[in-house]
Amino acid sequence: MNRAERRPLIAARPLRLHAGPGALLARLFGLLILWNERQRQRHRLQEMSDRELKDIGLTRSELERERRKPFWRS
Repeated sequence: MNRAERRPLIAARPLRLHAGPGALLARLFGLLILWNERQRQRHRLQEMSDRELKDIGLTRSELERERRKPFWRS
């Protein structure tokens, strides 16, 4: 898997407190979407069979490590 394939759909960037309220709300909304997507993907991985995981190059131990990550971690 190359670096581009591992990059999240929405990049997590630090919040800028000097940004306007609209920009701050948009950023927070983007983070909520990102966190939700990570949880959804991790849940989907848990539902996969060993054969499906092998097809995408993951092992159960790698899946377990990914599952243990908090939702805000990529």
